[in-house]
Amino acid sequence: GGGESIYNEPFPNEYHSRLRFSHRGIVATAGTSDGNGSQFFFALDKAEELARKHTIFGKVSGDTIFNVLKLNDYEVDENDRPTHPPKILEIDVLWNPFEDIVPRVQNMNIS
Repeated sequence: GGGESIYNEPFPNEYHSRLRFSHRGIVATAGTSDGNGSQFFFALDKAEELARKHTIFGKVSGDTIFNVLKLNDYEVDENDRPTHPPKILEIDVLWNPFEDIVPRVQNMNIS
């Protein structure tokens, strides 16, 4: 299931050594080791076992985390899928959701 990536084909995983599934609210791709499509998931708790298996690209911030935690209460079928899937109606995208991580600056020698 799911939609389509903006690239129209699977894209490779990207890992960052300082981005980890260390707390609830982490948003990551739900791809395979071969690549990603358009599906993603929210980690509802710490999940270190997912490190270097999924590309982390965001986090849920502020009081919105409490709405995400309600997803855990949805009734699911025998395949562990919601019987009445929730819909995300609106999001706010922050420029840098990981403000505690400062990008490394590369020194460039210009002659």
